[in-house]
Amino acid sequence: MNNKSIENYLKMKIGIDEPFKFHCTQCGECCFNRDKEVILLSANDIFRIAKSLKLTPGETVKRYGFVYIGADSRLPIVILKTIDPMGQCVLLKENKCAVHDNKPVICAMFPIGRMLKINPEESEDTKQYKIEYLYVNPECGDDADTHTVSEWLYQFGISLEDKFFAAWSLALSKLSLVLQKAEEHFTEKTMQELWDTTLGLLYLNYDISQDFDSQFGANVEKLMELVQILSQYWDNAGQGDKSTSMSDNKGNN
Repeated sequence: MNNKSIENYLKMKIGIDEPFKFHCTQCGECCFNRDKEVILLSANDIFRIAKSLKLTPGETVKRYGFVYIGADSRLPIVILKTIDPMGQCVLLKENKCAVHDNKPVICAMFPIGRMLKINPEESEDTKQYKIEYLYVNPECGDDADTHTVSEWLYQFGISLEDKFFAAWSLALSKLSLVLQKAEEHFTEKTMQELWDTTLGLLYLNYDISQDFDSQFGANVEKLMELVQILSQYWDNAGQGDKSTSMSDNKGNN
């Protein structure tokens, strides 16, 4: 973070028992102009939306999501689509959320945000993390009600110590590092294969009739195995060559 980012972060940071004022007047403003501030979807968001709409996660992403590779993270990222010309959320139907009870967590928590703070000085096995909360000026609604973060999250069924959010954030952090490094070693074709595999395991390979948490745990385990394989590959290959891919090396030497 630069100094300005740190300053803004400190201004927005809020304790779990610290009061904030906000009353939703159901103006729908937060569901428009979405092109200015995208709604990131997690695997759990997609799973719950898919279950609500009786679709597979893949069908849900195809109809309601947009996938791109993050410019900095180099991770597959899924966001909610918008409808031109007003940037209206694709899930807004007759001025109401079509999946209100299963809306993305970002939407449910609004105007509260959160981030995972990790101590980088600790070893990989003992790393400690802390979920920190931010109050983002909503620029809508009014100040008729006073809440605390803990009370606000409780009414939406969101745990203060959200284990999925922590596991999701940690997985993304590890995957981001390895995918950034992979681009230094592999061809564009191989990178596309890696991105497709990551997208599938992170977001799509879930059965909505089964428990989400167990499936997510299994998928992350597979991804961490892939991370280990990739790390061993380029450790063995030394500096490698940007024009070389894993598939190239297996059959063409």
